[in-house]
Amino acid sequence: MKNDLFYEVGQNLRRLRQAKGLTLFGLAAKAGVAKSLLHALEAGHANPTLATLWALAQALEVPFGELVQARPVGDEGVTVQLN
Repeated sequence: MKNDLFYEVGQNLRRLRQAKGLTLFGLAAKAGVAKSLLHALEAGHANPTLATLWALAQALEVPFGELVQARPVGDEGVTVQLN
């Protein structure tokens, strides 16, 4: 069964990686994570640790909330709720 939160984070990760012009290998090397883990995260098939998500946000040079948000951010800001 697909976990919607993992799927949303994976979609954000793929979108942000591609916007920065990074390959899976390039982002994995920059963030210090395995390429196979990054692939699984983008597919929504992995349960990332907070440390992994933080490293990816730093490597992508984006705010942490932008990586884990479930919806696009408007001018009003972001509310993140982890269940």
